[in-house]
Amino acid sequence: APGSMDNFIAGLAMARGKYVAILHDDDRWSPRFLAVLVPPLERHPEAVLSFADHYLMDERGEVDVPATEANTECWGRAKLDEGLHRPFFGIVARQSVPMTGCVFTRDALPVEEIAPDIGHFYDVWTSYLLAKSGGAAYFSPERLLYYRAHGASQSSVAHLAANLAAIRGRERMLQDPCLLPYRRLIIKRLARDHVLAGAELLRRGVRSEARSHLAAGLRLDPTLKALGGWAATWIAPSSVLGRL
Repeated sequence: APGSMDNFIAGLAMARGKYVAILHDDDRWSPRFLAVLVPPLERHPEAVLSFADHYLMDERGEVDVPATEANTECWGRAKLDEGLHRPFFGIVARQSVPMTGCVFTRDALPVEEIAPDIGHFYDVWTSYLLAKSGGAAYFSPERLLYYRAHGASQSSVAHLAANLAAIRGRERMLQDPCLLPYRRLIIKRLARDHVLAGAELLRRGVRSEARSHLAAGLRLDPTLKALGGWAATWIAPSSVLGRL
């Protein structure tokens, strides 16, 4: 939601404890959440982050089992070993850490490196900054968070803002030598963000800006979707853009 990063920063500024955990108003934790995730941080001084898998709920608050399994697979947690990972840049590149499904050491996060234009990408950026600290991450495969998926109910404004923020964040991540082994994965996701941003801009009739994003996506990861979107910026009638 708009302002979520501001709320996150404000919460960090108010936090006085050793550890921080974030919970959005429409998600919920398992009663075991802190009991499972805090002890690894206590046992392992090198650990700066402890995170778990999670359930996906539909908008009625009911667990969607197929979507949950697909989500675990999509974000690289299905094959992730339980326990400590150090370094954990691969976990960051695969976006395996759900921000509301983790506990992290407050002093390990350099808040000043969360730039305002990171926006909706702050969750991935936070796990990246924690990885840069040189510490370890602990993973529990137990599902300890119930995350409400909003899907199409999110506004196009929010979707576009999220895509543009992800583009800025991933471009900066690509400059870090620590992420070189995961460059191809980051580029593929960067290309997707460009295509999604371009598609939304095209629906709004902003052809030149849409073309720029779609061309960038096409260069990074040539796909039929990117090519079709780029071609549409030239030939699609204005009357049909809103339905694309």
